[in-house]
Amino acid sequence: MAWQNLVGSAGTAAGFSMALDPAGGVAIAGTSTANMTTTSIGTGNNDSFVALYDSQGTQSCVKQIPTLAANQANAVSVDASGNITIGGSVSGGVVGAGQVRQGGTSDAYLVTLNHKGKILAENQFGTTGADQVSATAFGSDGSLYVASTQNGEAVIAKYAGGDITAAPLWTQNLGALQAGGGIGGLTVSGNQLYVSGTISTAGVERTPAAASKAKNTTATTAKA
Repeated sequence: MAWQNLVGSAGTAAGFSMALDPAGGVAIAGTSTANMTTTSIGTGNNDSFVALYDSQGTQSCVKQIPTLAANQANAVSVDASGNITIGGSVSGGVVGAGQVRQGGTSDAYLVTLNHKGKILAENQFGTTGADQVSATAFGSDGSLYVASTQNGEAVIAKYAGGDITAAPLWTQNLGALQAGGGIGGLTVSGNQLYVSGTISTAGVERTPAAASKAKNTTATTAKA
């Protein structure tokens, strides 16, 4: 083991995603119910955070998203320039200035920060249902791929150049995940995109003979 470190707060903190940066460091994203820095805004709700460590394990930055609404970071990716994009869900408000609630129980969000934790861009989006960003990944051309669940459906989007403030270059709906379904991971290899997760077999077509042997949920991988 080269190094290990703990990141936390006086409340409850949890890490949900990690990504390597070009310099050999690592970014950790998750949620905390208490302030993690002296400049954080905390109300006891879940607040998204991202923590950055260099290749030696020294913490270089911790940033909590400054909003009073409950929010959680589920995904983090780092581009070739060292900029970080996190994604997750926000409920009961907006993730940042200029953003608009979509009217559902929760909205999906994306936030891009530089390597010092300065927020560069924000985007809150979704439907009138429950929405969240579940996974993100950068392609070799700098494009950002985002896997989200929107009102029970799996949705993949590509943001050209990693610009989260522009409309996606394309969006693909993979269909309903059914009860208990969700997106587990997203990875890019060359011009191929792979998504994994869980889908209820109630939404999968199958023969009557196969139906009697089917389980409630099935792990699945999709190639977009």
